[in-house]
Amino acid sequence: MPDHHPNDYLRATSQHQLSVTLFGPLRLAQDLNRRTERVIKANTGDREYFTDITLRESRPNEGLVVDYFVSAKSPALAHRVGIVYLTQLCDLLSVVTECPVKFFTKDEDAREERTRNHRQPMQSRRTLTSEEWSWVTGSLVALRRDHPRFLAAASWFRKGLIGGDCLDCFCCFFRVIDRIASSYADKSNWGKKMAGY
Repeated sequence: MPDHHPNDYLRATSQHQLSVTLFGPLRLAQDLNRRTERVIKANTGDREYFTDITLRESRPNEGLVVDYFVSAKSPALAHRVGIVYLTQLCDLLSVVTECPVKFFTKDEDAREERTRNHRQPMQSRRTLTSEEWSWVTGSLVALRRDHPRFLAAASWFRKGLIGGDCLDCFCCFFRVIDRIASSYADKSNWGKKMAGY
């Protein structure tokens, strides 16, 4: 059996810089625009892979731009890992701000959304504070490890916010309640209360 040096994995990977635009009724606090944070992107076993992530405002009504790095063996793998990371990041942003936040993996879809935003600019925008952004970027790995059902609920919450059909939105929010209640509600008195009926 061949010996593997601990740094073999690191030698096989390289840093890939990715950039994506987030769309939603958000603007950045003054102290947050173009601030770079050092955050954990993934934690597998005893390995932790870090990424620098910068959030900045694009031109008015063109969304927020996230620049970040992914360690991967190929650009295609980096793109796939980045999609998972960004999806969960947007889920938490939607939970914290109560705003529908979305992004598009295809450039033409992002261009269409920019055009739509220019035609119908959002009048009221919610300010994302540096404390909220730090919590989102700093909590993601711990939530993935210790509270996957919370992240699942956050995903359904964001889907409910960005949905276009009221019945679909209702079902999404119902799933949020189900996941939060089944994982975090105090069930110690449930049996006693139900026995009294």
